[in-house]
Amino acid sequence: MSDIQYMPFKFSDSETKKAHNVSAFDFLRYKNRYTLKPIMDDKDKPVLYKGYPLYDLYKDDLKIKTRYILDGVPPEDESFFSAIDFLMEHEEYTPQAAISEVYLCIFGFPKDYLKKYSSRVSPESQFLSIEDLTYMSDEQISDIRPRSVPVKDWENSTLDRKFLFVKSVATEEEKDIISNRFNKKIPVSMKLTDTSHFVLPNPMKYCKHIEDFLINTLKVSRDFVGWLIQKHLLYEDYGGNLIAPGYNSEGVAKFAYRRSCWLKSEARNIIDRIVDYSDMLYTWRYINTKADGLYLFEDILDAICYMDLMKTFGRDHYEYNINEMELHSFMYIGHLTGEVIPDWILKAIQLHSTTKKLYVCFQNDLDRTPNLGQKAAASLVEYLTNNGYYVDNILPDTFCTFTDFLAHYKANPTGNISS
Repeated sequence: MSDIQYMPFKFSDSETKKAHNVSAFDFLRYKNRYTLKPIMDDKDKPVLYKGYPLYDLYKDDLKIKTRYILDGVPPEDESFFSAIDFLMEHEEYTPQAAISEVYLCIFGFPKDYLKKYSSRVSPESQFLSIEDLTYMSDEQISDIRPRSVPVKDWENSTLDRKFLFVKSVATEEEKDIISNRFNKKIPVSMKLTDTSHFVLPNPMKYCKHIEDFLINTLKVSRDFVGWLIQKHLLYEDYGGNLIAPGYNSEGVAKFAYRRSCWLKSEARNIIDRIVDYSDMLYTWRYINTKADGLYLFEDILDAICYMDLMKTFGRDHYEYNINEMELHSFMYIGHLTGEVIPDWILKAIQLHSTTKKLYVCFQNDLDRTPNLGQKAAASLVEYLTNNGYYVDNILPDTFCTFTDFLAHYKANPTGNISS
C-alpha cells in the first residue's frame, strides 16, 4: 500500500482530469524503476494490438507478465489503460494517492501548493538535500535512481551515495523530472566549493571501497595498496571514490584526482577527473631523489599497476621486497590532446626531480586509428628530448593499458618489463 495518501494541497477539476488522461505507457517512462521493452515477433518485428505496439514491462530489472502497456492509445479508446488504474491494480494505491502520484510525476506540483510554497520558501530549501531523502518512501527513493545506475548498486548504497548518484549521474531529463516532482532544484554536480580555491575532498576513516577495487578487481598486491595508503598517496572520500592527492614541499595538498571505484562507462567520466582548482605543478607523484629515472603516466590506475608490476615482475610472489619502490620515481601528467604539450609538465618535472632520464608510459590504443595514446606519447618524447632529456617510450606489451597487463601477469606470471 502506498503511503502517499495525504498531501498539503488539493487538485482542481482540470488537474484531476489531466492526471486521469495520462496513460500507463507515458507514466511508466518517467518511473525509473520501470522499463518498457517492445515485444517482437519471430521475424524481429513489433507485435501490434489493434494497430498499437505492445510492450513488456520490467520492474527493477524483473519482468512483469503483462502485455497491455500500449503506446499511442488516446483516452477515448477502449484499449486505453490509465496510469491511475495501473497504480491501483499493481501497486495497491488508493484513488487519491494514485492521482497525486501521477500528477506529481508528470506535471509537478499543482497550483494550489505552489502559491503557498512560493510565499514561505527559503533559498536553502529550494535545493534537494540528503535530508529530503530521509523523508521519502521506498517507492520515491526508487524513482529517483538514474537509469544508468544498476538496481543492485542503488539498493546497496547509502543515502549519501544515492544523493551523489542523483547529482553526478542523472541526465538533465531525469533531473528535471525529480525537480518537478519534489519542487526542488538539483544541486550542481560535484562542486566542492563556490569559491575559486582548491579544496581537498573529505576523507573517510576507512578505505574499504578502494581496497576492494584495487585488490579484487585490478589485482594489485594487497600490501602494495597498504603501502600507497600509508604513504598518503591514496585515500577514500565520502562517496567511496579513490582520491590521489599531490602535495607541495610543506606537505600541504594542492592537487587531487578523483577516480570512481563503482561507476562504469560514460557515467564514470563525470566523476573521474582532476578536482577543481588543483595546481598541476603539484600533481600526484612519488619521488625518490636517488632514483635514476622518472616514469610519466597519463592514467592514475596505470601508474599504480605499473608500480606493482615493477615490484613483482620476475620474482616469487611471496619474496618480493616492497622497499624496491624506493628505487624509482613516478608522476601523473594526465591525457594529452593533439601535439600541444602543456608548459606545466616540464616545470613539474624540473621542480620535483633532478634526473635527466625519463620514461613515458602511455596507453597503447590498439583499437583506435590513429593510436591516440602512442601519438601523444611520441609528441611528448620529442618535446622532452628537445629540452635536454633522454627519453624512453615504454609500451604495455601487447595490451592497451598497464592495468590490463597487470591482470594478465597475475594470472600468467611470465615475461619481463623494461625498468
